Amino acid sequence: MSFTRTAFFSAALLAAPCLHAQGPRTSSHYSIQHEILDGGGGSTVSASYAQTAVVGGSSTVRADGGHATVSNGFTGQIFRPVSLALTPASAAVAEGGLLQLQAILHLDDGTTLMSGFTPQWQVLSGPISSISSSGLITAARVHENSSAGVGGSFGSLQASSIIQVANVSTDDFGLYAGDGVSDGWQVQWFGTDNPLGIGSADASGTGQSNLFKYHAGLDPLDPAARFLLTVALTPESGESSLATIGFGPCFEGRTYQLQRSLNLIHWEDVSNGESNSGSAYRTLTDPDPEAIHGFYRVDVLKAE
Repeated sequence: MSFTRTAFFSAALLAAPCLHAQGPRTSSHYSIQHEILDGGGGSTVSASYAQTAVVGGSSTVRADGGHATVSNGFTGQIFRPVSLALTPASAAVAEGGLLQLQAILHLDDGTTLMSGFTPQWQVLSGPISSISSSGLITAARVHENSSAGVGGSFGSLQASSIIQVANVSTDDFGLYAGDGVSDGWQVQWFGTDNPLGIGSADASGTGQSNLFKYHAGLDPLDPAARFLLTVALTPESGESSLATIGFGPCFEGRTYQLQRSLNLIHWEDVSNGESNSGSAYRTLTDPDPEAIHGFYRVDVLKAE
């Protein structure tokens, strides 16, 4: 029995690997000194790390409450995220459009990760309707070119990106959308989403809508700001008369087309369209004898 047991022990020694001391494992943040491993393995302990290794098996390193496993035959690496970046760091998107953000982790060994981790996304400021869990941004509608801020975080690491939201349409903002009035003009006078600022409203009680005041260049909050039209008849020789029509105020960048109707249904142009400079009243004469039985109006068109 003793002879057989001794022979078995000798064979086991012949099959064992050579014994040697392992060198230190070092990064920019830590250093682990391996102990001499015998036929059954070994372990090493420091204030921050504990490692247990088995010859021919695997080595497990535990640090900061987590762990990493190094398997036999594979190269193992311990790394630590040191910073987070978002790409693009700045970009432009049209209102109502989509923009994809990407988070990048920079590691202490100089490499980067672009997948395999899940950042938390957040709208920091400005006209961003939403940002999905994958970093897909949906831009809100705006009344002017605007800036927005979005952020990403992973653990204690944070990063941000500046997004420029372009105003593509001048009549698509909130309550003011599609009413024929520039969104910027409405926000200037009434703020955002004010029912008194929609195109059909008459905030000052003049009887003239915001749509007309926008084209006519009038203050929509001033009860005294009105576009006036007057008609006077000037007798001529015999029984005929001339109609003299005055209208205003008139401003630069607008065209004023005087029109006449005998039944308030069909209208025809009296003038060829007057372009006016400065704040003034204009006077036109209609030589048609039938004018004394008709009606007049002025079509005001603002140049965009």
